[in-house]
Amino acid sequence: MANIHQHLVPFSFGQIARSHGLDYAGQIAIPYLGVVGEKAFTREFTERFIEAKTQGSGEMKIIKDGTHFSTYDKPEYVAEGADALSEFFNKHLV
Repeated sequence: MANIHQHLVPFSFGQIARSHGLDYAGQIAIPYLGVVGEKAFTREFTERFIEAKTQGSGEMKIIKDGTHFSTYDKPEYVAEGADALSEFFNKHLV
C-alpha cells in the first residue's frame, strides 16, 4: 500500500488563507457538484468555479429560496441538498 503522505502537498495556514478555489478549478478533473442556495451570497463563486472547471463534469444544484446559511440549517433544504448529492454520486461513482 502506497504511503499517502508522499502524495500530499504541504501548505502553511497562510497559503491556505490566501488561496482561492478558482485558482484550482482548471486542475480538478473529478466530477463536481456545487450545492448552493438561490439567494446565497456565495452562489456567484460556485457559478464561477463551475465555469472555470475545464476537466470533468461540473454541475450545480440550486436550493430555491435558500440562503448561504439556511441551506445548512433548514431541514428541508438540507434534505434537498443531500438528495442531490446522492443522485450525483449514484450517477458518477456507481
